[in-house]
Amino acid sequence: MRLRRGPQTPSRPPIAWGRAAVCLYAGLIPLQPVLMMPDGSHLRFAAADAVAPLVLLAAIAAPQRRLSAGLTLVAIGIPLLALFSTLIAARDRSLTWYAVGKTAGLAYLVSVALAAARALERGAEPAVLRALAFGGLWSAVMGLAGYAAWLAGIPNSLVSGGRLCSTMPGDPNIYCSLVAVALLITAMDARLTIAGRVARVGVLALALLLTGSRSGVVGAALGLAIAAFASTRDPWSTAARGVWFLMIGALVAAVAFQTAPGNRVAALLGEQVWRTWTVENRFTLYARALQLFSEHPLLGLGIGGFNDLNTWTMEGRGGHIPVHNTYLWAFVDLGIVGGMLLAGLVVGAIWCCARAAARRPAPSGAGVVAGGLAAMAGFNLFVDGFYQRHFWVLMACALGLPVARRVRRVTAWRWRTGPTPFPVAR
Repeated sequence: MRLRRGPQTPSRPPIAWGRAAVCLYAGLIPLQPVLMMPDGSHLRFAAADAVAPLVLLAAIAAPQRRLSAGLTLVAIGIPLLALFSTLIAARDRSLTWYAVGKTAGLAYLVSVALAAARALERGAEPAVLRALAFGGLWSAVMGLAGYAAWLAGIPNSLVSGGRLCSTMPGDPNIYCSLVAVALLITAMDARLTIAGRVARVGVLALALLLTGSRSGVVGAALGLAIAAFASTRDPWSTAARGVWFLMIGALVAAVAFQTAPGNRVAALLGEQVWRTWTVENRFTLYARALQLFSEHPLLGLGIGGFNDLNTWTMEGRGGHIPVHNTYLWAFVDLGIVGGMLLAGLVVGAIWCCARAAARRPAPSGAGVVAGGLAAMAGFNLFVDGFYQRHFWVLMACALGLPVARRVRRVTAWRWRTGPTPFPVAR
């Protein structure tokens, strides 16, 4: 006697709770309060850090894919080298809370990025990118409301020195890098309607300009160009469309700046763009960094070395100041090996994303990830952006993309090596 099987219900796909945790982490990045350390230094936390244990748990309990070995080893090598060089430097100077926090923070960010890449299933990159863009959007809306209140004479923490910093108080430059990445993702999101995309891009572009960060604007322009060329098959038509939209945007901005509020905003932006003293100070910092690197080329000064040994005084206030160049910071604090590892990680991730985007069919979101990393790479030339969580979310997406393999070419025909038989008449 055989038992007949009843009608089976189709199995439901498993809930991608790892992807949900990573998306929640990306969406909460803009909310970053600042805590004061016992030695007077500032340590920035984010609401996303509360979700980090879920991301780590998802990578351990429900891993979805393997990571590319090359980039993974380079990413792991950076915090290990940072710990080693910092411990070596502790023999000559006492460790500060800043150095300890920065060393631990670097290990934390790399761990979260690797865990996020492991927890995401293949094809989940667009969802993470949209969550990151949504976080930048809601922060930009809050920031614009705070800026309007500041223009009306109501001071608030969303504006610092006339520059928009929104929910990342005290640092308009870092906030601008987040807005630049969100602008890039929104502009390249084909799922949005034209009206919705234009509205969101307008809000993010206005927030980008009000930050007064020239490095962020340069990074956004570079990232948009790289993402557009990496995501298209016809670069010439893409370039033509880019020029067309740029002309339209310039025309709209010119008309808006003719109004009374727009004229005031234009005056404020002009003051921020033409602040030449910051450029002069950066060149002074770069010269000092090169000098210190020449004195400690092998192991560097350890994490926080340049920050601990350099102070500034302006308008009666004083304190420590970083290098304001991520690559120089790596060479000074981590030595020549650390500088090469950091540069190799950034360039290698962009290259892998660009190669993945060139495949047909291309992984969804590969070109946008390449553009986001290029935007942060350009931004890092003028500001220290290696510790920013949105940079490591983009790096997590790059770590999980499939590696483009070489195509094995097969010849369609070949010459005969033996004698050709002649037909025999019968």
